[in-house]
Amino acid sequence: MSFISSEALDFRRQSRRLLSTRGIAVAGLFAALYVVLSFFNIRLSPLIEIRFPFLILAAVSLFGGPLMGVASAIVADIVSTLLTGGAFFFGFTFSYSLMAFLFGLIFCGSRLTVPRVILGAVVECSISLSFHTLWLSMMYGSPLKALFFTRLPKCLAMLPVNAFLLFLVLRIFRKVFAQAELMQDPPARP
Repeated sequence: MSFISSEALDFRRQSRRLLSTRGIAVAGLFAALYVVLSFFNIRLSPLIEIRFPFLILAAVSLFGGPLMGVASAIVADIVSTLLTGGAFFFGFTFSYSLMAFLFGLIFCGSRLTVPRVILGAVVECSISLSFHTLWLSMMYGSPLKALFFTRLPKCLAMLPVNAFLLFLVLRIFRKVFAQAELMQDPPARP
């Protein structure tokens, strides 16, 4: 089973979709949803937090592919950091962009299957454990190894929960996209 569809690799088509009026509007709506969800993070400690905005990154990447996912992730992370009053660190913007890109490769133009959703949850867990741990260590001066082993149980415990949430949220968004006929490309300009 191939995990990457040809649509996910058609960057020319994705750029046309992203730069259309509809694409910009939809990407902006997803960025706004990301910002709203960022207010509902569950903070377990200063260094451990349960976050749900990755679901929005998966949904926008399902809709517009890796390019729209990356564009929305960059805008959404910067705006949410400014609005929540958190410390801005470019590493997190990079991490969320990478996550959205990988979600786009996994979900765009593909059927929503259990192995695909599990792979998406593994991507979120891997980026959280690797890059986010590194960024937190750099920001707060915590030892990387200790921080990794502190975050590991949370990430592993959240893996099945995140897979279930991804499956549920992406099914809902896929139905919404189909009903609104958003999955069709915009008409070509004359």
